[in-house]
Amino acid sequence: MNTVILCEICGDQARDRTPPGYDGVTISCPRCGNYSIAGSVRNEFRQLSLGERRKALQKAIAHASLLAEPLIAGHEP
Repeated sequence: MNTVILCEICGDQARDRTPPGYDGVTISCPRCGNYSIAGSVRNEFRQLSLGERRKALQKAIAHASLLAEPLIAGHEP
């Protein structure tokens, strides 16, 4: 899939790169970069403030390996 959607972090236009069968979403945003959000936390993630979403992405980036894109799989205050 490669359709235009809104970025889950900043709300700008982004590309949905979610592979078939994936329980979550994989996004490519010109501003926020490439990242995934696990389906198990997606609804909770959408309830966070913009600042909290950005912090979650930064934490995911810090924990990502060089070969994998950031995965947001939970939220800690």
